[in-house]
Amino acid sequence: MYQNRIFVFPRMPLRIYTYIIAEDTNCKIEYNNNSDAKMHTMPCAWRSGNRLRPLYVGKLDKKPFSLSQRAFRKLAIVKKESNMSNLTAKDSGQFTIGGDLTVNRLGYGFIDPADSYGPEISENLIHEALYPYSGLVIATKGGLTRHGPNSWPPLGRPEYLRQCVLMSLRRLGVGRIDLWQLHRIDPKVPQNEQFEAIKQMRQEGLIRHVGLSEVNITEIEAAQKFFPVVTVQNLYNLVTRQSEDVLDYCARASIGFIPWFPLAAGSLARPGSVLDIIAKQHNATPGGIALAWILKRSPVILPIPGTSSVKHLEENIAAASITLSDGEFRSLDEQGRKLYEQQNAQAVG
Repeated sequence: MYQNRIFVFPRMPLRIYTYIIAEDTNCKIEYNNNSDAKMHTMPCAWRSGNRLRPLYVGKLDKKPFSLSQRAFRKLAIVKKESNMSNLTAKDSGQFTIGGDLTVNRLGYGFIDPADSYGPEISENLIHEALYPYSGLVIATKGGLTRHGPNSWPPLGRPEYLRQCVLMSLRRLGVGRIDLWQLHRIDPKVPQNEQFEAIKQMRQEGLIRHVGLSEVNITEIEAAQKFFPVVTVQNLYNLVTRQSEDVLDYCARASIGFIPWFPLAAGSLARPGSVLDIIAKQHNATPGGIALAWILKRSPVILPIPGTSSVKHLEENIAAASITLSDGEFRSLDEQGRKLYEQQNAQAVG
């Protein structure tokens, strides 16, 4: 009865969309990257022993359905049978993290979970679905805890950061994490103590490269006294521009800049806007144009857009092949800055 159906594991906080077919089933499985807040508003029955249980099956049958881990032993990432054949994330170009980790700039093949997503669920499922990680760069983050919906308190005590790394190694099934990122600097713990703990783990070989998240230039420079900072992950998009100086700094230093929430366009996506007009000219969606703008903004930008459907996946990958003219880029840039400044003025007022 479940043959050739699409099964949805909802509210998964993964930063990669993986459309896969298990080797010994005919079931197509879709990981759905809805908001993490929604994950906590409904019962979450991810596990029963060694079995995974989605909350619903497609839109037709809401009975729980489980697949054994054996069904996940070997999974092939495949392209959708329709329009995916001519789309590739490689069109976005590549960037080398830390001098030796080359990834597609659009992010597919570069997987970036965190121990707090779930918590722990994203790392566990990535291991079950994708291990061994042939051709993939697996990053992760630590330093945030989960106390409930929309609650992400940082915890930067050295012993806890070490626990984060050791447990991520176990969940991901690796002996060294290629890119480990401090999810937030804990303001309650001296930052040098946090950086020293990370430095020691890197010297021990537990971490290959180190990144930071939601930091300013002063914090990056302070961390670089302890270890090379190879990536920075800050909130950034067409209409959220408070990290412009950090992005420019990363560009000068060849540090990868990973914008989270990269597709947001706010009211610029309304019908008749500059973004809407340019999107129609390119036969693209506003989100696709916003992503194309981010890719053109700087060669060090590595967006990892989430998605909740195959159609959305196709739109994201299509952005890699969109070439904005300099005039289009400037128009979008000006409108995005204007909206950002207006929003700031309203917040202050």
